[in-house]
Amino acid sequence: MGVEVIVPLGLFLMVVGIIWLVSYFNSVRRRESHETLRLAISNGQALSEDLLAKYFEEPSGKTKDIRRGVIWLSVGIATVVSGFSFGRFDDEVFTAFSGIAAFPALIGLAFLGFGLLGYGHKSD
Repeated sequence: MGVEVIVPLGLFLMVVGIIWLVSYFNSVRRRESHETLRLAISNGQALSEDLLAKYFEEPSGKTKDIRRGVIWLSVGIATVVSGFSFGRFDDEVFTAFSGIAAFPALIGLAFLGFGLLGYGHKSD
């Protein structure tokens, strides 16, 4: 395999690896917090309804959309920066990376708009 195959393959494998790592560590964190609750209950410690409600509370729709928007926008910006660093050697590379970066950046802007404008959310 030549460099022209290994570099793009490495880029895509890196994205898959990052997604896997985030998912794995989120599941470990969730498992440990459940184990903490299980231990507290088995020791007879009383858990208030407020504590349980806060523990199982999901972020509001607006907050979740803003977070997603910032993440997607950051991915788009990172792709443009990568294209800029690779594009020093070839202008076509920068153009390709910029085109690819448009997708996550526009998705991020849409999520930010939904989160900031509160479109489709009840008053939360």
